[in-house]
Amino acid sequence: MICSSPKGSQSTYKHLQRFSTSAACQSEALDRTRNIGIIAHIDAGKTTTTERMLFYSGFTRRIGDVDEGSTVTDFLPAERARGITIQSAAITFHWPPGEVDGKPIPPAGQQDGPIRRSSYPHTINLIDTPGHADFTFEVMRSLRILDGAVCILDGVAGVEAQTEKVWNQASTYKIPRVIFVNKLDRDGAAFGRTVREVSSRLGVYPAVCQIPWFAGGDGGFIGVADAVHLQGLRWKEGEDGRTVKMLDLQQLDAEEPALAQELRKARIALVELLSEHDEEIVEKFFECEEDHLAVSSADLIQSLRRCVLDQSSRIIPLFAGASFRNMGVQPLLDSIVDLLPSPPEAPDPEVSIGGVKGGLRGLLSGDLIVQQQSEKAAVSHKGKQHKKKSASSQSSNDAISKLQSCALAFKVVNDAKRGVLVYVRVYSGSLDRNSLLYNTNLSLSERAPRLLKMYANDAVEVDSIPAGHIGVVVGLKQTRTGDTLVSYAGNKATPPEPLTSLQLRPIAVPPPVFFT
Repeated sequence: MICSSPKGSQSTYKHLQRFSTSAACQSEALDRTRNIGIIAHIDAGKTTTTERMLFYSGFTRRIGDVDEGSTVTDFLPAERARGITIQSAAITFHWPPGEVDGKPIPPAGQQDGPIRRSSYPHTINLIDTPGHADFTFEVMRSLRILDGAVCILDGVAGVEAQTEKVWNQASTYKIPRVIFVNKLDRDGAAFGRTVREVSSRLGVYPAVCQIPWFAGGDGGFIGVADAVHLQGLRWKEGEDGRTVKMLDLQQLDAEEPALAQELRKARIALVELLSEHDEEIVEKFFECEEDHLAVSSADLIQSLRRCVLDQSSRIIPLFAGASFRNMGVQPLLDSIVDLLPSPPEAPDPEVSIGGVKGGLRGLLSGDLIVQQQSEKAAVSHKGKQHKKKSASSQSSNDAISKLQSCALAFKVVNDAKRGVLVYVRVYSGSLDRNSLLYNTNLSLSERAPRLLKMYANDAVEVDSIPAGHIGVVVGLKQTRTGDTLVSYAGNKATPPEPLTSLQLRPIAVPPPVFFT
């Protein structure tokens, strides 16, 4: 069931008040959080899609327009004058609309019928990135801290040059993605050609979850046919898109027989593609007596999710719509919640500590430090040296256990009113107000007097930023983009070794080349 926001949705200010205390932040479970980014070529519809997401979630009460300069995420005067995104903007909302109570989602089988993740409110931290090649650095530093991404394609232009660029950048950080083919309402839109270009130019297997619905087969774009749920979703032209008419396969057979036939072919192709990469869906397929249409939508969603989270898989779910006509955005939001990973499910962020590289989760569990010390102990030849290494390993594990928070500063902005704003992604623990942060890159400590939760150009002051979330630290004068910030128990100015050498997502610097 696709959820839509009621007409009497709260104002933006009231919506922000949920984050004004640390208790509200702490109550949000990590498995109901999504950190995603919108990536695409310029003028593919990133900001337009973001505006619809904010509107349907109840965050805003009207839909902003890029041409009018009234969008939420494009707030710079230069952005509004030119109608393009120049800098990335972070914003938080909930989908489906409602309070995130932090209660775990019941597993399937404990209630009547299958349980979908999109049936429960989730917190979505979204970053709208620029599409112009001149501002690709904004995309790169945002991708470093994201858990998932939505790649938007122009249904007329298909896969473009900057699309390939941002796609490769996302592949560098192993970010799970879904694709949204936009602008299918425009003349010259070719959905089939775009799908083929995704396969040939991006080097992935597009799992087509939706196909476009054109009136009478060759008329205007009026909706999408969902191959996962075997239903048609139809929007009325000229409305705000909150009202969606849903037709099952039998109704489509009566009203649009050609579309119903195409939908059956899309379902067969989807099940066949997933069967080549997921053993569990093969078992479900045999249980349904090899009937492609009998495989449940819940099983297909679970299979798609497994393929998206599997780093070795090249299957990418693909959806369709027209954001400017307010069509297809709500199913896209459902797919973000259902398919993209939560922070614990995302690929383990790479860390470097004491000259050894590994994963952050391995560091927190003590495996990385033990491995490092055992490597050094292997080259020692005396028993006394071996005892020293064992004692050093124990002290390292003790230091790790007292680590309060670990965060990465991915963006630094000088705001005229608020001063220097340091955007951080917290990977472990909780970053609290007035805590002493040690910068491992610069080997110095700074206190965090204020913490903010950013909503594009607006901000709400908070007491803490929990793990898995994105926030802003105000008052740091020395921190730069890419610095790792850690806080230690007791607010010590300098944490013990080896935490002083901890680097989150380190950048490999090649050795210098000298010419004689």
